[in-house]
Order: sequence, then structure tokens, then C-alpha cells
Amino acid sequence: MATAFVSELVLSANQIDQLSTLEMRRLLERAVVTIRDMQGQVSDDTNGEWPDPLAYLRSMAAAVERNNPEAVSQALLDAASMIRMLRIIHDEKE
Repeated sequence: MATAFVSELVLSANQIDQLSTLEMRRLLERAVVTIRDMQGQVSDDTNGEWPDPLAYLRSMAAAVERNNPEAVSQALLDAASMIRMLRIIHDEKE
């Protein structure tokens, strides 16, 4: 599931001009939920790694209409990167 969502985030980031404001917001909000859930699964291993990536993504989602498309695209790519990293940490724990 995480792999498919990462692909969706990257594809959306590369086609940012084709997304509505609502679609951008929903993708960012979904990323926040996914990252929060994954952090809960690997909590001991991610302490201090990111100061608060969720605050950054939440602020981007809340103000998506005020941000330029390039900033939203970068936030989607950042979310994809965070999910990939958390997936690697999770897989190493198993």
C-alpha cells in the first residue's frame, strides 16, 4: 500500500498543474495520516530524525491555495521521501 501511495504522490507532484486545490489538499492530508501511522510503527527508530515533518505537511495542506504549485509539488515529493524512509526503517525492524 505504501509503495502505491508513494507512486501516486510522485506522479501527482510531476503533474501538479493538472490537480485541483482540493486534490492537492487531500493528498497532503492523506500523507500526514500515512506518515503518522508509520511513525507509530517505528517510533523508537525515528526519534529526532525529523523535527516535525507533519507540521510542515499540515501547514502546506491548510494553505494549499496560497502556495505556488512548485511548493506544493515539493511538499508531495517530501512526503513521498518520508514514507519511503519510514518503509525502509520498518522493513529493517522485521
